[in-house]
Amino acid sequence: MKKSDIGKEVTILKKSITFDNPILRHFVKKHSLDEKDSVVLGVLLELTNQTRTDIKTHYNLIAEAAELSSMDVYQSINSLHRYRIIDYKPEGKFLHVSFNEIEDTIEEIALAYINAGKIRHLENDVSYMKRMNYLPSDELYDRISPLVGKLIAAKIAEAFRALVNYVNDRLESSLSGKMWRFRYLAFRTKLPLGEVILKESLACVVDEVLIIEKKSSLLLGHASRHEEAGTDRDVVVAMLSAIMDFIRTSFKKNKKGDESGALLNGIEFGDSRIIVQESPYFYSAFVVQGAPGIDFLSGSDSLSASIHESFRMKLKKFDGSMYGLEGISPMLEEFITKMNMVVVPGRGENRDFRKLKIAAGIAAVIFSLWVGLTIRGDIRDYRLEKKFYAAASEKIQKFSYDIVADADGDKLLITGLVSTPAISAELNSIASGFPEIKDIENRTVVADFRTAEKYHSNYMELEQKFNDLQILLIRQELEKIVIQFPSGVDTMGNSQMLQARRIYEIVKEYPRIHLDIIAFNDPDGGFEINKRLAEGRMSGVGSYLESLGIDKGRIHLTEFNPDVISADPRYSAYTDRRGIMLFARMEK
Repeated sequence: MKKSDIGKEVTILKKSITFDNPILRHFVKKHSLDEKDSVVLGVLLELTNQTRTDIKTHYNLIAEAAELSSMDVYQSINSLHRYRIIDYKPEGKFLHVSFNEIEDTIEEIALAYINAGKIRHLENDVSYMKRMNYLPSDELYDRISPLVGKLIAAKIAEAFRALVNYVNDRLESSLSGKMWRFRYLAFRTKLPLGEVILKESLACVVDEVLIIEKKSSLLLGHASRHEEAGTDRDVVVAMLSAIMDFIRTSFKKNKKGDESGALLNGIEFGDSRIIVQESPYFYSAFVVQGAPGIDFLSGSDSLSASIHESFRMKLKKFDGSMYGLEGISPMLEEFITKMNMVVVPGRGENRDFRKLKIAAGIAAVIFSLWVGLTIRGDIRDYRLEKKFYAAASEKIQKFSYDIVADADGDKLLITGLVSTPAISAELNSIASGFPEIKDIENRTVVADFRTAEKYHSNYMELEQKFNDLQILLIRQELEKIVIQFPSGVDTMGNSQMLQARRIYEIVKEYPRIHLDIIAFNDPDGGFEINKRLAEGRMSGVGSYLESLGIDKGRIHLTEFNPDVISADPRYSAYTDRRGIMLFARMEK
């Protein structure tokens, strides 16, 4: 890949990273869009106000915003149309673009709306409390308590309806794979089929556990079922602590002398919920999926009791230092591992995955062998093709054929053009000379290559003439420029930089032309002084041209030797110039 192409790819990648858009991330993940299509889609999302409005624009305008070529934008527009992301049609010199309706549910946007709604309700509640000058908790309790019973009854009824519908769906899909699995488990465990279905459907999975110090709301320990941490847990801890303080302050128990307050037991969001348990010195927050059972409740109580027993003295005098509390996180990790073990319904022991692991290992070995044999076969075919090309180039005249050989095991397919039927027969003869080839399929077509060879020679002659003319014109322009320095100075000044920039503008469009830098000095200064000044001036000019964008390999400094320079016919006519000159030549 050329240097310019690499730079272009890096620019596209940087451009694609700048877009922070959940709709864009959804389409990129769903359709596996490349960088160019992602950048064009990001620009279209911004122009259409996130798919809300249609636009009438031009390919060049989109290309300018995406920093791509118009052809790249045209190809990306067609790709997005094929994926049914957008719809477009030309209207004269313009392009009408509109987004198709998004039928998928974008989880990131849905979650943001849910969280925004919860935060808005919470802000409304807090602002109401402020306007009411902190409504007494007894009065607040009296206002809310009549609604609680109805809400709980409605939630229980809704949960039972969902459970009944779920079980009915399971029983109706009696021929599905999962249903046969449930039947097998019921047969092994001697449990009723309905109980097995309920145990499987109400399974509880612990995602995360957080231990929060009561007074300071600091995170004492944390463990997660996932390796990566995608949430800022300090923010989560702060929000949980603030909500619990609010609940405790607002919903005190209606008993004299009881100032302990109520505790937030859980928060539900989607399929997950946060269960909060209180200990004398800390809160335990469990992020779970499913319905927690007796095993979870007893395990979480045991975990809280163990942490309290092991670290109670440190927590009682907690001063913000985490020293001495390092053992909390390993206890949480052990708890998550234990709770998330796969257990067969009706049995206490863990399911044995040994046979499954052995089968997976055998499958991995077989797959590795298949991949190795495939790669070996491809390498062998590639080597056979190279040998065939080499033999053909030795025995058949150049420009008499243009073929492609494709080897596949002991078979060889030859396609392309040949100048005469004899050349086609010669190719068959060459292929037959290889013992590895058992089957030859020659699909070459006869064509007139003599005309092509003639045009090729004419083209090469014209190219040489063009190069000579190019060198002549550039050299004539460069001979008019002499970069002169003040006496005894070898550093680049504004005047020297201006002359060097003129040289750059002349040669920047011709990457095959190299530059020889020559220094012509006044002989009265002495050889050593002139040599030092000449080398410093040539180095300065070369470095400045390189900084402007000319590749270092195209710049050549000539060794300072006045006698040799004056004897060279290329430079002898310019020995009285007294300055730095550049001479152009074609790359060898």
